[in-house]
Amino acid sequence: MVRTSVTLLIALTAFTLCRVYAESEAGSDFVKTVEEAQREFNTDAGHDYAAEFGRTIAQSLSDAMQACHSAEFNSDAKGDVVFVISTQGRLLQIVPQPDSSYAKCVAAHLHLPDTLPQPPGGGWPVQIRVENGPRKTEGANTPFIVVYFGS
Repeated sequence: MVRTSVTLLIALTAFTLCRVYAESEAGSDFVKTVEEAQREFNTDAGHDYAAEFGRTIAQSLSDAMQACHSAEFNSDAKGDVVFVISTQGRLLQIVPQPDSSYAKCVAAHLHLPDTLPQPPGGGWPVQIRVENGPRKTEGANTPFIVVYFGS
């Protein structure tokens, strides 16, 4: 009995450590992607592209936010979603903020067009902050697009 308990404890500890490491690695990748998106946003070409991209996915984003507007998420729910676009205007990756279940919900409910505007370069990241309720992001000069659901 003691041997089984010890084996189970070791297995659970190893599983927990692997999960924490994977979440830490995902968080680190997310931070790098956000930093790159913000650098690009602060250029004229990046800012213009983000605006065009935002207009293109606005309806899909609105529908996804509507799908996530439920009792599960209160009016303080928010998070970031980073889209990575190829030179040809194809979606390469959607990267939701790892510690935001709201951002993950919105990302899961997105139905984007097959082609998107062609960015200034390949692997181009665009960061969008989604907020479930009235806008809460402080300051008007954020290095990303903010979309909020509600009044």
